[in-house]
Amino acid sequence: MGIRIAVIDESISFRQYIVGKLVREMDFYLALETSGCFGLVNNSELLIDVLLIDIICLNKIQIQLPKYFGTRFKIIGYSQFQICSLQELSYPNVKSIIDIEDIEADLGKIIRIVNEGGFFLPERAAK
Repeated sequence: MGIRIAVIDESISFRQYIVGKLVREMDFYLALETSGCFGLVNNSELLIDVLLIDIICLNKIQIQLPKYFGTRFKIIGYSQFQICSLQELSYPNVKSIIDIEDIEADLGKIIRIVNEGGFFLPERAAK
């Protein structure tokens, strides 16, 4: 089936942009696309490998994620703007924080790295 991905973003247009990039990848399966955490919680039976979530949404629900899902999936937090903080890397299961530059250049590669148990941090963010 491939890598099962869920996308959470309150911005419909940016969520659609992300989904558009995902559907071009043959080894990705879009398991869920939703505007908020309730969509994820209401579909808690879904099998997900990687959760792509907007940093604003991640900050709102980071405490609830382990409660509902434990460590069932790996998380990539993203922003459609430039990364200003890496505090989200301290949240459980967060394996990467990326921004628009990474999304445009390497989203597929980043998802594969994280899915295989790796960690991805953009070089410019590490400085």
